[in-house]
Amino acid sequence: MSTVVWLKNIRIEVRSRERNHIGRPHCHAVLQDASLSVDLVSFEVLECSGFAKSDVKQIIEKMTQHREELMSKWEEYHGQEKNKVCQKKHS
Repeated sequence: MSTVVWLKNIRIEVRSRERNHIGRPHCHAVLQDASLSVDLVSFEVLECSGFAKSDVKQIIEKMTQHREELMSKWEEYHGQEKNKVCQKKHS
């Protein structure tokens, strides 16, 4: 796991080990018992638990501002996964 960005006390991170959304570039926002997963291409909310809608909006804005940095970290951790998923789709 790598914390890439902070928004107040909310940690925005890319995880090196992932069970969900494999092959899909995304990141997580975490605050105590609240969590959020967001696609880094479409900024679609993949999962959300414990965050208010207003928080989600601010978090996505922050993720959008730091998209390059977050995507770079995701590629560092998961670039090979993405290629494997793409190859399976085109086979």
